[in-house]
Amino acid sequence: MAVETREDVALAAGLLYKAKIGLTSFLIKLLLRRVAGRAALRAWLVFVGVASSMRRGELMSFSMIRDRFPHAFRRVIDSISWLMVAAASGLCAWGSWNQMQFGWGIHSPVTGYPLGLIMLPIMVCMLALIGLALAQIVNVWRRKQPMPVASANVTAD
Repeated sequence: MAVETREDVALAAGLLYKAKIGLTSFLIKLLLRRVAGRAALRAWLVFVGVASSMRRGELMSFSMIRDRFPHAFRRVIDSISWLMVAAASGLCAWGSWNQMQFGWGIHSPVTGYPLGLIMLPIMVCMLALIGLALAQIVNVWRRKQPMPVASANVTAD
C-alpha cells in the first residue's frame, strides 16, 4: 500500500481542479456557441423581414400630411422619401462594410468565427433595401392611381 504524502494529495487536488475548470469551460463555450449561432440567425431574420415588408409595401408610414397635396406633388414627396431611404441604407451598408473589414481579422473567443461575419447580414440587407427603394421610386412614377390606404381593424372598447 502506497503512502500518500502531502505533495501527492496537493498534486491530485490541483489536477482535479484543472479538470473541473477545463470541463466547465468546454461546456460554457459549447452553450455560448449555440446561443451566438441563434443570435446571428435572428439578425438575419430581422433584416430579411424588413426587406420583405418593404418590397410588399407593408412598412409603417405616416401619410396624413402627404395625402392633402395634389397627386403630382405626392409623387415628388414619395420620391424624395425613397431617395432618403436609399441614402440611409447606403450609409448603413458602407458602415457595415467598414466594420466587416475591421472585424475580419478578429476571431470571437466563444465561437471562433470572425467578428466581421456579424456585419454581413446588415450589409447584404442594406444593399437589398437600396435596390428596393430605387424600385419603389420607379413604381411611384409608373403607377397611374395612388395606392389604396391600408385599412386597420381598430375597435373602441
